[in-house]
Amino acid sequence: MKIFICSLFIALLLLSSPAKSQEVEDEHEFNYDEKSDRGPSHWGDIKPEWSLCKNGRMQSPIDLDNEKVVENLLGPLILNYNPSNATLKNRGHDISLEEDLKAISNSTSISVGVIDPREVNINKNMYYRFMGSLTTPPCSENVTWTIVKQIGSVTRDQINLLRDAVHDDSNGNARPIQPTNNRTVQLNIPKYISIFN
Repeated sequence: MKIFICSLFIALLLLSSPAKSQEVEDEHEFNYDEKSDRGPSHWGDIKPEWSLCKNGRMQSPIDLDNEKVVENLLGPLILNYNPSNATLKNRGHDISLEEDLKAISNSTSISVGVIDPREVNINKNMYYRFMGSLTTPPCSENVTWTIVKQIGSVTRDQINLLRDAVHDDSNGNARPIQPTNNRTVQLNIPKYISIFN
């Protein structure tokens, strides 16, 4: 089974700190069930400060496979990260890798030591870039998403371990695809490659 492991990792790394800090940690006030009055189509009605979930024009996620992209020469992706102590944290709906900026005293967190993001082997020449939002309330916009085009492979056992760890299956922890609303989706293509030829 193929999933965008590298893409997800890079997208998480590239989310700006202010947007990341606005993300809701405790999800008891909302859920991902479309049939629920607390589901994604109702998030904007739950709290006034979550109104962008309903009225925003740059919401995420979007479907990159079905969007018209603008071939662009943005240049190779430059990652400016240094090794850092990190904590693997089970947040109930996902597992995040967080820098040890503060001590996390949660039984669902475990220190994993020093992580060096520069060791992640990705194709830095082909990536999508677009303006979007957080994918959970408050759905804050003006988040720059950078998604590497390369697909990483994982085994079915690895997928099952991740699902077991978050006590969830992949159908119950993600916001549905949002309208693009004429946003530009750029795809960095090196000069010597063109997917449109």
